[in-house]
Amino acid sequence: MKPKTLAAFASILLVGNANAAIIAATNFNSTTKSSASETMTGIVWTGDDLVNVVPSTSASYSLLDSDVGFNPVGFFTTGYSATAFAPDLNIQNEGDWAATFTFDVGSGYTGTLTTISFNFQGLTNTGANQTGGQAVPFFITVNGNAFDITKSTPTTPSGSLSFSDTESLITGTNTVVISTDFYTNSGGWNIGIDDLQFEGAITAIPEPSSALLIGLAGLGFLGFRRR
Repeated sequence: MKPKTLAAFASILLVGNANAAIIAATNFNSTTKSSASETMTGIVWTGDDLVNVVPSTSASYSLLDSDVGFNPVGFFTTGYSATAFAPDLNIQNEGDWAATFTFDVGSGYTGTLTTISFNFQGLTNTGANQTGGQAVPFFITVNGNAFDITKSTPTTPSGSLSFSDTESLITGTNTVVISTDFYTNSGGWNIGIDDLQFEGAITAIPEPSSALLIGLAGLGFLGFRRR
C-alpha cells in the first residue's frame, strides 16, 4: 500500500461513524406557550441520533422589524397554534419574527447539518387558519451562518419548506434561527410552523490514543512492505 493510500485509509478510520439521520425533530405538541411571552418551554426533541444529541427545552422569538414600533404579544394558542410555533404577529403590518432553536451535541461528538424542513400554516389575526394563500419568505442561519438561500412559501395557506446545505455542528450548543422576511402582499398575515426537523450526521471525535495507534499501525505496515 502506497503512503498516500495509507494516509487516506487512516483518515477514514479517524472520522468515526457518521450516518445520515434525523438529528432532532419536534412537533411542538408538549410545549407551553404564553400569549404574553416571547418564550416557549417544554420542547422535546426526538430523532434517530439522540443518543449523541442532548435535547433542549426552550425556544424564543424576537421582532425583527424595528421600524414598526410594535411590541410582540406572544403566541397564538388555539387551533393549529395549540401544537405549533405560531407568533401572534402580522408579518407585514406588525413586523417580521425570528425564532431561535438550540440543541446540544454531546461531548466527544461533532457533525454536519444537511437539511432543515418544516410545515407552515397561514393564520388570521385571531389565530384561525387562513383560507387564501400569500407567499412568505423564510431565511435560516445555523451558528450564525446562512443555511441555503431565502425561500418563499407557495401561494397556498399551508404546505412545507425544505432547506438543503452543509453546515458544521459543534460540540455543545448549536443555534438555528428561522426568520420570516418582509414582503409586500396586500394586508399581510400571520404564519406558524410545525413538524420542525433537522437532518444530518453526528460523528465521534477520535481519542488521541486511537489516532496514535492508527498512525503507529500505519508505520508498521509501511516497514513491513519495505522488507
